[in-house]
Amino acid sequence: MAAPGTEGTIDASALIVGDWSELWFDFDATSYPLGNVPEGTIEIGNEYYKHQGTQLPRRIDAVFLISSSMRFTGNLEEVHWENCAFALGQDPSGTPQYLYIGANQTPNFFTFYGRRYRPADNKLMEFGIWKGMIASTFSLAGGDEAVSVPIEIEGLDDQAGDYGGSASAPLGYLYIPAKT
Repeated sequence: MAAPGTEGTIDASALIVGDWSELWFDFDATSYPLGNVPEGTIEIGNEYYKHQGTQLPRRIDAVFLISSSMRFTGNLEEVHWENCAFALGQDPSGTPQYLYIGANQTPNFFTFYGRRYRPADNKLMEFGIWKGMIASTFSLAGGDEAVSVPIEIEGLDDQAGDYGGSASAPLGYLYIPAKT
């Protein structure tokens, strides 16, 4: 039962509207801002193995974490060479030129960040994916509205700390301020 007087919204300053207002990635010690990614979503998941005992009625008697994931999905609104190279998983640091497709290439890893502020109290919220890799299919459509390029960034294991991770934070981080 809820405590008396806790009906409805408890902390109005914790309500969130808007998008991740700053998104960027670091590649080869250079930061690249991505521009607007409307309705971009950070997704964090855990998958568990649940073991059922042998006694009747059967009950789950052990739970083991078998998989953790961190990813960001959205649509890049600013379609230019650097963003398209990024969305194709290619090196965005070169001289703008044709983006060649289909040749064998080494995966490019990067560190990916997002930041936004809660409108009511202007408190910072942010996330980081230490060792990211493009996991989406590149597509560039047409239409009468602004065209965007879908992106999906998947967090990979960075326990070694090559991109900022550690054994205690191998995929990344999420910072959300406490209730006011």
